[in-house]
Amino acid sequence: MATIHEVAARAGVSAGTVSRYLNGYAVKPVNAKKIDNAVVELNYRENFLARSLRINKTMSVGVLIHSMKSQFASSIIAAMESEIEKHDYAMVLCGFKNDRDSYIKQMSTLIDRKVDGLFIIEGNEEWTPDDLLEDISIPVIAINTPLEASNIDSYVTDDAWSTECIMRAIIEKSHKNVGIIIGKEDDYTSKQRLAGINNALNNSNISRDDIKIYIGDYTDGFGYKYTSDLIEQGCRCVFVTNHNMGNGALQAIHEHGFTIGKDFSFATYDYLTSTPVFYPRINSVCPNIKELGTRTAREMMNAIDTHQTFHGKRYVVENIIKWNDSIIDLNK
Repeated sequence: MATIHEVAARAGVSAGTVSRYLNGYAVKPVNAKKIDNAVVELNYRENFLARSLRINKTMSVGVLIHSMKSQFASSIIAAMESEIEKHDYAMVLCGFKNDRDSYIKQMSTLIDRKVDGLFIIEGNEEWTPDDLLEDISIPVIAINTPLEASNIDSYVTDDAWSTECIMRAIIEKSHKNVGIIIGKEDDYTSKQRLAGINNALNNSNISRDDIKIYIGDYTDGFGYKYTSDLIEQGCRCVFVTNHNMGNGALQAIHEHGFTIGKDFSFATYDYLTSTPVFYPRINSVCPNIKELGTRTAREMMNAIDTHQTFHGKRYVVENIIKWNDSIIDLNK
């Protein structure tokens, strides 16, 4: 394996210049080009452990997520990845599977590994130990579930407003006997989405008896079961506030012989991947994954580079609402 001194000799510069360049400091463009060429020619691979000890960084960020199967989390991580890789950083992923003990254990594991920054995606405020966060000295960003701590910045989507917009459209098109399938009641996102639905209902003349709300567990199986139940009760308009459950709902609608936009109205959450597949295209709330992932990754990398922590601010990233033809206008 080539050494830094061999790289320096091949490039015709000092070992100190090579070291500065590899650690992110600016050197003369001509020297940078020579070093790049020497690294390629000698197949030089830096000893990251030695580098970590030298610069007091592990060159890694921790990512604690609700579930490895979460479409939202995996999409966010994909959006973060390219930004984080620009800084030669790696991500260390841990899932807590909706278990309190696992949540605390995995968070402690990431902190003990001395990651340089920590993302908590769809965390749980009630489970987050105050003493653990108070002692943490690295930048922490919470995504889609805010954590009320003075050293954590939170980035959330405007779910309440988005679901209110969809529900208002359903009401304005004179739908009765509407089915709503929503996630677990104690989750922050579910509370926000339900709040938006309630805001729309409170500002309308529709009877609460015309609305049936089902609580699911974010799986396509529950979406399928509850949609089938709603169809059997005569419901012909369903709004599912979760992507996975929405996929199950689509299967149920198809198997019962209905055509969305013709004899059945439907809206859901999506990630700009499924809506173009269906005709008519489905009215969907689409989290702005690219904006959310790229923005939080940039903020994290900047905080690490400048040795800063955060200050308990909350930022809202607007969802994208795709207005299509899947909600039938009964006024016509």
